Amino acid sequence: MMPRTTELEELDRIIHATRPDQLFAIDACTGVSITYGELQARTSAIATSVTSALMKDKNCVILSISDQYLFTLVYLSLFRAGVCVVPCSPASTASAIDRIAQMAGAGAVVADRTISSQVPLIDAAAVSRVALNRGVVPQTKWRQTAGNAVTLFTSGTTSTPKGVRLGASGMLANATDFAAAVGISSARLLGLLPMHHTNAQIANILVPVVTGSTIICGGQYNITALSRLWGQIEEFGVNYVDVVPTIIHTLLRLPPNQAPRLASLRYFICGAAPVKAADLILFQEMYGVEVLQEYGLSEATCFSSVERPAARRLGTVGIALRRNEIEVRDEFGQRLGSDQVGEVFIRGEYTMLGYVGGDAASYNLTVDEDGWLETGDLGSIDPEGYLQIVGRKKDVIIKGGLTIMPADIEEVATLESTVAEAAAVGVSDDYYGEKIWLFVSVRAQALDYNSLHSLLHAGLPPEMQPDRVVAVSEIPRTDSGKVRRQLLRNQYSTPK
Repeated sequence: MMPRTTELEELDRIIHATRPDQLFAIDACTGVSITYGELQARTSAIATSVTSALMKDKNCVILSISDQYLFTLVYLSLFRAGVCVVPCSPASTASAIDRIAQMAGAGAVVADRTISSQVPLIDAAAVSRVALNRGVVPQTKWRQTAGNAVTLFTSGTTSTPKGVRLGASGMLANATDFAAAVGISSARLLGLLPMHHTNAQIANILVPVVTGSTIICGGQYNITALSRLWGQIEEFGVNYVDVVPTIIHTLLRLPPNQAPRLASLRYFICGAAPVKAADLILFQEMYGVEVLQEYGLSEATCFSSVERPAARRLGTVGIALRRNEIEVRDEFGQRLGSDQVGEVFIRGEYTMLGYVGGDAASYNLTVDEDGWLETGDLGSIDPEGYLQIVGRKKDVIIKGGLTIMPADIEEVATLESTVAEAAAVGVSDDYYGEKIWLFVSVRAQALDYNSLHSLLHAGLPPEMQPDRVVAVSEIPRTDSGKVRRQLLRNQYSTPK
C-alpha cells in the first residue's frame, strides 16, 4: 500500500470529524441517501471494485454516468483513492471515449450504457450495487502519492479540446476558499448542473465534503427538472443552488405565481457567464432570493472570484478568492489600473498542473514564467478589487478597425419587450473585416422589428449598429451556459 498524500489524509480527517448521522448525499429522484458515517466505507468499496478492473499500469478512469447520485459517489471514491478521474459527458460516443482514453491514458470507463470502447467497460449498475451493499469492505489500495487527481476536457466549441490536469491540493483549496467566501457550512446544496463540468464537481461534491454539508442530487436541468425545482428546495430545505445563466433566464420567463418564497433558501450562485444587473434585480423581485455571481475557468480549477453575501456589487463577479490573485493587462502585457478594460490574468494555488500529454507549448502560451494564467476573458477591476467581466477576447468584433464588445449591443437589444435573449456576432466581410449580425430569440409573441430598430438606433452609436438582425427560436448555448457564437455563424450564412 502506498502512503497517502497530505491533502487526501486531510480529506479523510474532515469526513471522519463530521457527525456520523449527517447526510452527505440524497438522490432527490429516488430518496436513496448516504451518511458521513457510511461514506468512507462505501467509497473504499467502490474504489476497490473499479480499480480491480483497470488495465495494467493504468491509474486513470473515465466516468460517463448520467445519474448524479452515482456519479458523485464514484467520483469521490476514486478521488479519495488517488485515482485520476476523467469526467465525460453521458452523451459521449464510443469514438470520443476512445480518443479521450488515449489522450488521458485511461485504463477503464465507468458508464451507465453499453459502449463499444477499446478500454474495459465497467457497468455503472454493478458499481451501484457495491455502493448499496453494507457488507464487508475490502482494504483500499491507495494508487498514488501525488499529482493528477482529475483531468477535465474542455468543451472544444471553438478549438480542439484539451485535457486540463488538476491536482487534489488545488481542488480542495478551491472548494474550501469558495465555501468560506460564501459562508457555506453544514448547509444543504441542490445540484442541477452536468456532473462532467468542473463547477458541479467542486460546488456539488468537494464543497459539501469540506464543509460537512449535504448535496441534494436534483437531476440535470431542463424544463422538466426546473418545474420540480421549488418543490425540491422546499422538501429538502435547500440553502444554496448553483446555476448557470440559462437557468436564471428560464426562471425569469415563468409566470409570477410559480415563484414561491422559501424560508430555507439563502442564495443562488451563478457562473459560466455574467448576468445583467437588471435581470438579477428582476430575479430577486420575483423569487425573493439574491444571486451571487462568480467567475472562473477549468484551467484555474473552478472558482477564482465570487460576490460575498455581505458585500455584493451588482454587475461584478466579486473579488478574488483567498489563495489566488487577479489582474488585468493591456495587449502589450502591462498591468492596467483601476476600471481599465483588458485581458484577465490569474495566479495562485488553484492553477492547473498542465495539459495532458505534456503539451508544453500550449501550457507556456497559457501560463507565463511567473505563474500567471492567461484567461482570454476581458474585464476590469475597480479600486476595491471587484472584477467585472465584459466579454471574451475572441468574441470581440473588429469592424472597420473599431473594437466592439458584443455585450454592449446585446444589452440594448434585450430592452425590447419581445426579445428574450440576444447575441451579437462578428461575421467576416471583405470591406469592413467584420460586420455585426445580431441574433435574437423572441418571447411568445412575434418580434417587433420596428421597436427593436428604434431602440438600437437610440441606444448605440452608428458604428455599433447591427448590419443584420436574425430572429431565431433560441440562442444556442453550451451546457454550462456560454453562447455558441461560432455555431450561429455557421448555421446562418444568409440572414432570414
